[in-house]
Amino acid sequence: MSDAATKLGLSRDTWEIAQAVRAVLADVMASHPLRVEPDETVRRTRLTELHAVLTEGSWAEVALGEFGLLTAVAEVAATVPATPAYPLVEMWLAHRVLDRLGRRDIAEPGRLVVADVTAPLEPDGDAGVPFGPFTDVVLRLEPRWDKDFDVLAVEASGAQWTLLDDTDATRPLHTPAPGAVTGLGVLRTEDALTIAAEFAVLEAAEMLGCADTLFRATVRHVSHREQFGKPLSANQVVRHRMADAYTQLESVRSLVRYAGWVADTDASRLGEFAFVAKGLAGEYCWDVLDEAFQLHGAIGCTAELGLQHPAARIMTRTMSPPTSADCLVRTGSAVLARGSIAALLEET
Repeated sequence: MSDAATKLGLSRDTWEIAQAVRAVLADVMASHPLRVEPDETVRRTRLTELHAVLTEGSWAEVALGEFGLLTAVAEVAATVPATPAYPLVEMWLAHRVLDRLGRRDIAEPGRLVVADVTAPLEPDGDAGVPFGPFTDVVLRLEPRWDKDFDVLAVEASGAQWTLLDDTDATRPLHTPAPGAVTGLGVLRTEDALTIAAEFAVLEAAEMLGCADTLFRATVRHVSHREQFGKPLSANQVVRHRMADAYTQLESVRSLVRYAGWVADTDASRLGEFAFVAKGLAGEYCWDVLDEAFQLHGAIGCTAELGLQHPAARIMTRTMSPPTSADCLVRTGSAVLARGSIAALLEET
């Protein structure tokens, strides 16, 4: 088992499965270059094929494992080599919800089930459903009078969908119209809040993966692009800017891993650290995004280079409820309540 797995406290089985899922994603992205498909049939086919491969590779075992599961999935989300046109995070969360309800039968082999779990943290927000019309079942959490949550299953094939946001063309968001809904059960408030916090951590992890992709592309560019007879990286100011970006990336990586560790050891404390992770991920990853486009110059804005896909994913994840800015406000409130960040960490 690798040193990384040992540091993260992951079991051998969990680490191997997580790496297998990551390898599948890497292979798919390498063999099928990312492109936006205007043909819904083609996009549906690609989703179905990737889902079938992940299902065969024990993807559900990562979602339903006993230990280290959030950290493992966060590592996958943060290390994929490109922005996958696949609802990786929402699929994992759906398995988590169904496992809590004892309704794994809903996620039959070959069925693409995703979850929208933002309601516990942002009741008035509408994050939208990724690939709504192209999924089979969408799970939604609706607040109840007793503060618990009803879990509703929307049969996507029979629902009317409205495009909510296509800023990220590789992950279009839709919202369903009422109808074709089945109640699956009640999720306790504590469980709903934990799953929603896990979502925030995984959003931070995905932003990290996208920012890392942009950072590596920028390193390659400044190392090979020459001006006045020397590469851009020969200029000290460029090196300083890249060093700052790297520091920000590693800061986010530490926060995501720490939040994952908290989730796997003391889930009752996850909310606060999930807010820290998503809040600073939104701020730092956006800074890395800015540097990437600044240092690439005009070529960075061309579709051929492909920087727009990870950039759009960072933007949409940052703005999904609760936004990264809201997470920072909640983090500040938690710190003020305890007097210092050190006091917050000492309680963990």
